[in-house]
Amino acid sequence: MECFLCGLIKQPTKELKTGYFPCDSCRNSICSECSDLSTSELRCLPLQKRVVKFHCRKCRNYDYVESLKNIITDKEIIIQDKNEIIKMLKEKIDALEHNMGNISGPTFADVLQKNRQSINKTIPQNIPDVIIKPRIPQDVQQTKNAITVNINPTELKIGIKKLKPTKSGAISIKCANKHEVDVLKAAAEEKLKDTYLIETTRMKKPRVKITNFNKDMTKEEITNSILQQNENLQDFNVTYIKNGKNGNKPIFGECSGLSFKHLLHLGKIYISWERYPVYEDLSVPRCFHC
Repeated sequence: MECFLCGLIKQPTKELKTGYFPCDSCRNSICSECSDLSTSELRCLPLQKRVVKFHCRKCRNYDYVESLKNIITDKEIIIQDKNEIIKMLKEKIDALEHNMGNISGPTFADVLQKNRQSINKTIPQNIPDVIIKPRIPQDVQQTKNAITVNINPTELKIGIKKLKPTKSGAISIKCANKHEVDVLKAAAEEKLKDTYLIETTRMKKPRVKITNFNKDMTKEEITNSILQQNENLQDFNVTYIKNGKNGNKPIFGECSGLSFKHLLHLGKIYISWERYPVYEDLSVPRCFHC
């Protein structure tokens, strides 16, 4: 008897008394060299209650090819199903695009441009208060009575938003706009200047900090560059330039309330050939007691 694979006649061995053993799939005789089995595996083949099956090379290749064919068939079915789903989704997208084309309305760019144009209208301005302070210390109620007797808002055509008393006997008056502040201050100076000090609160301009700056420019050059290159900035003044680490020179400046809100809204500012981050400059006082 010869081997089905190599065609040679083999002599019996200790593991195989006949020199051959059949394939459990095709039943052809296979020698030990063509079986690709180890010595311990060959010893298990003659066992009567053997559970593990042996398949020759041809049978193994056939099973592998068949399994690949089955896998390919399954994948083709999946691909076909996915193609049907994609086709259905494309039809829905086309229908939505057709319906959206019939809807007229502002685009995102239109809305963004409108918001930029209306930013100056939505940002309130800081209005100073008029402070009327007695020259001689007295009760705050006396100051209030003197103001209400001598000043008539109806005749001045102004609106009073708030009257705020202070501990020193003074009254702080808040108006709606700067023009009304000037009118009220002029009327108070005319009728109360002999016994009262008329002042307006000093409004500090908001401060900003520009980081990552590393150019060799003077304060005047930076201020001019900012005002020329950035839109909607009413004013800007560089207060000082700090020498930071790694060559960075943070810029500190102040501007009007509208310009401050506009800069924080954009988050960037143009200087020469670069664009730099801009933040609100906050100085938090530190308590040295606790």
